[in-house]
Amino acid sequence: MQPHDPETTILVEFKPKWLSQSPNAPKNAIRCRQCAKELYSYIVDPQVGKPVPTKAKPCPLMIGNDASNPAFTDSVCRRVPSTDKRRKRLNSTLDVLRNEPAFKTLRLAQEANDHVGPLKADKKDAQFALAMTLRDCTCFAQVLTTPTQQQDSFKPLKIRFGDFDMKMPEFKLIYWRTIEEQLIKGGFYTADMIYCRGQFYRPPTKCYLERGRPTRPMEELEVIHLQEPQQKNGVDSLPPTMKSMTHAIHTDVNLMEKCLEHYKVRKPEGSQKG
Repeated sequence: MQPHDPETTILVEFKPKWLSQSPNAPKNAIRCRQCAKELYSYIVDPQVGKPVPTKAKPCPLMIGNDASNPAFTDSVCRRVPSTDKRRKRLNSTLDVLRNEPAFKTLRLAQEANDHVGPLKADKKDAQFALAMTLRDCTCFAQVLTTPTQQQDSFKPLKIRFGDFDMKMPEFKLIYWRTIEEQLIKGGFYTADMIYCRGQFYRPPTKCYLERGRPTRPMEELEVIHLQEPQQKNGVDSLPPTMKSMTHAIHTDVNLMEKCLEHYKVRKPEGSQKG
């Protein structure tokens, strides 16, 4: 699929991913499966110049969701310069795209074919295979960046879905289960803070589930504790006054300090409302 006219249209391409929460996610999760996975990848595999999760991909729960939120358009618009005169119109068009009925249909199909999640799925379950296939398809949307005499609507000109190569659970199920277990045990679904070398950081995510969540007392906060690969758990521990649940994650601490520089916070006294 190519833009009809490069002067007036742009092709937006992205993967909707998991449009609903994982059936295996903890009940107290403050991130959806995809936002938790983005945070996991950002921390476990840090790279210079790697986009933070807030800019890498939109939260899937904001797609096909009637609640208005600019995070979806912000993340998709990262490919358009902030000074580009087309940006305002493109923002409006993408906000309309976010609520296209096709995404709601896709979400319902994902939910209908997976009620148990990777941890309980059977590798011979054809419905689960279909659900995972639908979670990895690609959306192609052709949208106007400049109004024309024939078309002045913000509605996308065309929407297509592709990449429906059927997933094979007999080969992928172990990988899917491993990822899900790491997201749960590592606190990527539930952590309120990141702790590294005596400094607290706010996780760089903007999940729909983080909005308006109730304040948690300090003793109930969950913390992802970043440590060097060779470092033993318990070294560089949290302040003794904190009784938080901690999840030790080994990574390149020096690089993560640089990546999280803009997310520093003072010692938390409780989780803030999103």
